[in-house]
Formats: sequence, C-alpha cells, structure tokens
Amino acid sequence: MRNLIYIFLVFCSVNSFSQNKVELLNKGNIEFNNGDFQSAEQLYKKSLEKDSSYYKANVNLAHSLYKQERFDESTSFYKNALELTDKKSATFYNLGNSQLREGKVEESIESYKNSLRIDPNNMNAKRNLAIAQSLLKEQEKEEKKEEKEEKKEEKKEEKEEKKEEKEEEEEEKKEEPKKEPKDEISKDELEQILKALERKEMEVQEDLQKKKVVGKSKNLKDW
Repeated sequence: MRNLIYIFLVFCSVNSFSQNKVELLNKGNIEFNNGDFQSAEQLYKKSLEKDSSYYKANVNLAHSLYKQERFDESTSFYKNALELTDKKSATFYNLGNSQLREGKVEESIESYKNSLRIDPNNMNAKRNLAIAQSLLKEQEKEEKKEEKEEKKEEKKEEKEEKKEEKEEEEEEKKEEPKKEPKDEISKDELEQILKALERKEMEVQEDLQKKKVVGKSKNLKDW
C-alpha cells in the first residue's frame, strides 16, 4: 500500500511539473500576442527555470527578444533551440533573421541555406537569402572602396611627408655657413714676390762676396 502511495505521489509531482512549464509558456504566448514582449520574456524565462531544455520556451523567448530588438540575445536562444530538437527549417530561418539584424550577414546566409536544405520550398528563406547575399556584395564593395580611399590617403600623406622633408633639407642648406673664399695670388703679385726673392738673393750674395774680400785682406796683413 505504501508503495502504491509513493508511486502515485511521484506521478502527480512529475505531472504538476510538466503542466507548470507549459502553463507558464501559454501565459507567455498570451502576453506575446498582446504585444507585451517584456512580460512574455519573463514568463518564458520562468518556464525555462522549470525545464531549461524545453524547446518551445527557448524558441519563444528568442521571438520575444527579437521583437525587443535585442538581436544578440535572440540569436543565442535560437541556437539553444536548435540544439534541443530535430533541426527545423523555421528555426534556422528565424536564426538567420536575427543574425542579419545583428549585422552578421555571412552567418545569416549560412542559416538561410540550412533552412532551405531542410525545406527547399521555404520561400521566406529564399527571399531573405537573396537579400543577405545582395547586402554582402554591397558590403564587400564598400570595403573595397574604403580600402582604396585609405591607400589614396596614405599616398597623399607620404607625398606630403616627402615634400616636408625636402623643404627641411633646403632650409638646412640655407642655414649652413658659406665657405670662406680662398686666398688666390694674382700673376702680378707672384711676379713681385719672385723679384723680391731675387733681390734678397742678390743681397745675400753681395754680403758673402764682401765677407770674402775682407777675409782675404786680413790674411795678407797677417802674412
């Protein structure tokens, strides 16, 4: 008898737990449909507190966050939802939308492609894939334009730097002291110097001759 009561109590407890998370989910859905996304968010989170692996609560929480334009958070919960059940085309599609609004264009393209791999007839995924691919092309085009502008600006700066360096060099040259002029001797001056040397030489020779004559006369007297 005790065993039967124990089994009954456990069964009731599990059933109550299951109903509780579903009840919170349903209340969240009501708030969501009324446009109160913040209240819906809180109810979905309470549902997840009862069971964190509850797929519907994860995906609906992602919807409520998306509506509040909290795209990084909605992306996270869409990814959680994909880990909890068989991959669904709609969930990949919603993930792609969240990633696209988050600015992760390349990642959104991959999500739309995953959606179409599961359901090739998902027209919304096809349309948004085309939009994302077009945005990516524009993005790449803009990046190339910016890169070209940066290179152009770099060349301009380099040219200005060279111009400044050249101007500095010219200024430095102006500031250098002028070389002192060399003392050059003219032809006339050179001739005058040579004549003066010749005269000096002649005077020296004359002095020598005089000294020799005096010396000879002394020798004669002594003799």
